[in-house]
Amino acid sequence: MGAAGGAGAGGGGGASGLSAEQLLDQAQPVLLRGDTRRLDPYFLAGCLQAAGHRADATATARTSARPAAATASLVGGDLHRVRIPVLELADQRELGADQRQLAALEAAIRTIDNVGSELLRLRYLSFTDHRLPPADGPPETL
Repeated sequence: MGAAGGAGAGGGGGASGLSAEQLLDQAQPVLLRGDTRRLDPYFLAGCLQAAGHRADATATARTSARPAAATASLVGGDLHRVRIPVLELADQRELGADQRQLAALEAAIRTIDNVGSELLRLRYLSFTDHRLPPADGPPETL
């Protein structure tokens, strides 16, 4: 099983008072390996994502800053405090399937966001050059 998620950039620093850049500099990747006969890796990933989002929400509530990204982050000793529910493997696998769907949805939304941002950037760059006509026809000349 690979590392759980990545360090996300929450806005305005977290509970530690550090900036997002400082937190990312301090974040160390963690490789978690479990017995897949007893623990579904996608279920574990979902639990870690949920814990990261809870931690981000708590930090956001304290600072009243909106997170810059939806990616959850667990920093420092937070990983040791994550509660993993004890469920039958079949139930873990069902929730793990949900986690995979959420991860795919998140990736699709990020792709759409990136493509949309690039389209807007290109449109703004072409605004004064008249490389792209407005939606209602060609530009008028003065």
